[in-house]
Amino acid sequence: MLSKSKYSFKLGIITILILAFAWSGAVAQLTTRADSLRLERELQSLKDASVSNPDTIIVAGDRLLSIYGKPATSPNRLKIYRALGFVLSKHGYFQLTERYYREAVEIARKTGNQSAEADLINSLGVMWAKKGEYIKAESSFLKALIISEKARYVPGIVSSYLKLSTLRIKQNKPVECLSFCKKADSVNAVNHVSFLKQEILRNKGIVKAMQGHYAEALASFNTSYKIGVEEKDVVDQVVDLQNIGLVYKEQKHIAEALSYLKKAASLAKSYYLKEEEVRVEINIPPILASTGNFDEAEALLLALDKRAIELSLIDMRLEIYTKLSELSEQQKNYRKAYRYLGTYTELRDKQANEESGRVLQEAQVNLGLLKANKRLKENEDLLFQKTRERNILFGVLLFCSLLLGALVFALLRLKNLNWVLSQKKEQLSQSNSSKNKLLSIIGHDLRGHESTSLGLLGLLKNGDLTPEEADVYLGMLLTQTESALATLEDLLLWGQTQIKGGDYKPQNLMLSLLIDRSVALNTEAIQKKELDVQVDDLQGKEVNADAHYISFVMRNLLANAIKFTPNKGIIKIYAEDYSPQQYSICVADDGIGIPPEQLEQIFSPQSISRKGTNNESGTGLGLTLCKEFVEANGGKIWAHPGLQGGTVFCFTLNKKR
Repeated sequence: MLSKSKYSFKLGIITILILAFAWSGAVAQLTTRADSLRLERELQSLKDASVSNPDTIIVAGDRLLSIYGKPATSPNRLKIYRALGFVLSKHGYFQLTERYYREAVEIARKTGNQSAEADLINSLGVMWAKKGEYIKAESSFLKALIISEKARYVPGIVSSYLKLSTLRIKQNKPVECLSFCKKADSVNAVNHVSFLKQEILRNKGIVKAMQGHYAEALASFNTSYKIGVEEKDVVDQVVDLQNIGLVYKEQKHIAEALSYLKKAASLAKSYYLKEEEVRVEINIPPILASTGNFDEAEALLLALDKRAIELSLIDMRLEIYTKLSELSEQQKNYRKAYRYLGTYTELRDKQANEESGRVLQEAQVNLGLLKANKRLKENEDLLFQKTRERNILFGVLLFCSLLLGALVFALLRLKNLNWVLSQKKEQLSQSNSSKNKLLSIIGHDLRGHESTSLGLLGLLKNGDLTPEEADVYLGMLLTQTESALATLEDLLLWGQTQIKGGDYKPQNLMLSLLIDRSVALNTEAIQKKELDVQVDDLQGKEVNADAHYISFVMRNLLANAIKFTPNKGIIKIYAEDYSPQQYSICVADDGIGIPPEQLEQIFSPQSISRKGTNNESGTGLGLTLCKEFVEANGGKIWAHPGLQGGTVFCFTLNKKR
């Protein structure tokens, strides 16, 4: 008992520790997941926002970095730098774009995230291409290609080939463009990534259009458009419709060109893709001008300029004023052309000045940072010390809490052990009392059997009996001896259960044999009271149980029925299906019955034994042992009043295996 107590105590301590750490881990995991979702929403809002000043973007980025960007090499910090680079590049702030992309590349390199590193270097190459610095762009794409191949990052390899092919389009090198497209298509065939396949088709279509192969160009764009419809990607559909319209423009098919461009613009508008709508519609004015609709073309360009201002699209405004200047030149209105060209120059200079000012401001900030870094380091050291002290305090509190929990657990365990000991003590007391009572009554019964047997032996020895009488007395002597032996076996079986719980040996048994033997052992008592014992047909019914245990149960239940049944009464023994796995065996008598107040406690060791109809005595423990033996065989036992008086005792046993 003591060893079990120590084991339970240790198990309780371990359980408390596991629950404490599991709780803290679960809370941390849920917090991290929630932070990640909030960051994704804020980054998407930043990408979708219209920004007129880079300071707005930088302030928003700094706020996100302060909340989600720790430590310095965290995945969240990389995501924020990447998003800032994307937004600034979209609005034409290339120096700032380069700065944030390089910060992100450094984090990816330090953390060994080669796929992210390759994607970011490709993004840097796109920025260089937008600025017209094609050598730097090509260098970036080739570097990203090497990293992707080393990491076996297939989307990165395909993306690098595609960007190299796009660069060759800008450089008017169609043959090299198709060569890179072929390489991209070959690598993409492994994974079949839809959006990469579309980019390959678009680049092929552009090259074919440049070469004057318009039918092949239209086929490529139409195939890409169908993929976009299947993937339900509206942006891709808009781009492909625009490209189809531009091919028709090159063929001088004005109606078809305007139809596809307007369809693309309408699709973008229906999905609130304002930037895409502007980028599509900027292709319409030159077509209108080619048909002589100069005023309509100019009005559309000026309207697009207002929308570009709202969306902070500086690159689009530069393109708009270039087209306005060209449009005025076509009409030989050189004054207006000069005015539009002046606006273009102002916008370009303003963009350059803003970036230069930003660079100067950053230099000044960096000088200030050199001084602030020392103070920041001191503050970080102080914060670390405070955090360490707080963690130590938390650890002490946690240890005290666990210790208190362990003490409470130990006290509860001790209380439980005391209760178990008191129960055991009470059971031992009851067992001793039952033992004394049983030995007293069984001794009396055995003495009665032996006295009767001695008397019969004396008569047989004197030889005063006729042969017929001698046979009768010999039969009586045999019955008395068998009854005494059965009583001794019951006493031995009871002793075994009390000492070591019995020796349970289940086997398949014929019910008819068990019941016939029990009836035979009680023949004298049955004949003495002239009872009619009716046994149902038990042919084919077998149970899986311990033979000694069940023989004891049947003898006792039958003996009880005989004891409380009046002379010339009826006792019925029958068995029926209780469940698919068990039989119920019942012994029913039409005797004096059992009072309701005693029926509930009939199987208890404290049950009071009553005299039989002929003043037969009993130990009072037979039914208690019957309950123990039936339950040991996986069954249950109960008693209830008979329909026409008397009592019915039933118990269940498992069917044969």
